[in-house]
Amino acid sequence: MVKELDGSVLKCVHDQNGNHVIQKCIERLPQDCIQFIISSFYGKVLALSTHLWMPSDPEERQVLVNEMLGYTDENEPLQAMMKDPFENYVVQKVLETCDDQSLALIISRIKVHLNALKRYTYGKHIVARVEKLITTGAM
Repeated sequence: MVKELDGSVLKCVHDQNGNHVIQKCIERLPQDCIQFIISSFYGKVLALSTHLWMPSDPEERQVLVNEMLGYTDENEPLQAMMKDPFENYVVQKVLETCDDQSLALIISRIKVHLNALKRYTYGKHIVARVEKLITTGAM
């Protein structure tokens, strides 16, 4: 039955009930049955970030983290996400759930923008999260 979603994943994600179905498939079905769902998100993390979930498979999660960071040192997707009212929440969730290596990399990329982020209403949430991680020794 899950194969009926193939080709319609992105459409479902934007529908309240369809998104719920996709989430339940990801939560309950084996990886080999949902690979087409996960693959549908590649290259679309920034655009789908208000609907973003973090996959449980570390390799899949790393692909999404890499996409969020961008493929250059300019951090363009990350910068945009930190200033957005919804996407900053995704960055916060990534900071909570990623592995230590990814966390160190993300925080190092965020640190250079901390002062600028303080000027943005939603950027302040990221600043607070990063400062908390640093002061609690998680970083």
